[in-house]
Amino acid sequence: KDYYALAGIFASTELVDRMADGSEIKKDSEAAKKRIGTIHMVRDLKPKDLHIFLRGNIDNKGELTPRRFLRVLSKQEPKQFTHGSGRLELAKQLPHLKTHLQHVSLSTGLGQCFLGTDSSPLQAISDN
Repeated sequence: KDYYALAGIFASTELVDRMADGSEIKKDSEAAKKRIGTIHMVRDLKPKDLHIFLRGNIDNKGELTPRRFLRVLSKQEPKQFTHGSGRLELAKQLPHLKTHLQHVSLSTGLGQCFLGTDSSPLQAISDN
């Protein structure tokens, strides 16, 4: 479900190319690839949650999965994203993820120190 929860965020956006003056460059334009000063942006579309494709078959749809943060990286059930595509809500979750991963990294390093590894204890912590 985590895969489809994140995929719904990106399926609710589109890439847009604009010139520095703000004029939009059409996607099919060869000039879009060659112009200096092209600004690549992401624009929200109508938000959509995705169905799980059972056994990867797009014709065999399972339950609808709401856009949300990854359950596997959350301490509790993540809240559904309700504002636009969910990109802003996802971005607000990333600092919490960094803190969580730092704690995991530190505890892994300390565990290696006490359980023994091929490297020195200080190196184990600094590498993590």
